[in-house]
Amino acid sequence: MAGLISPSMMVYVVENKTHGNQAFSGLNEGYGKVLRMGAYAPEVIARLRWMNDVMGPVLAKAIEASAA
Repeated sequence: MAGLISPSMMVYVVENKTHGNQAFSGLNEGYGKVLRMGAYAPEVIARLRWMNDVMGPVLAKAIEASAA
């Protein structure tokens, strides 16, 4: 299985502050028709847009609040 991340997709960025290195990971799309399984249909694109526009910003705020 292969995955892909385009420039418009949100990713997790994990930083090791001790050593200065970073790791990146795409958000899990869940079950069903998903891009990582090769599906390219309107509902797949709609889910990716929802993840970027709705879920991603909420998740980012939650992570930021938990680190404060």
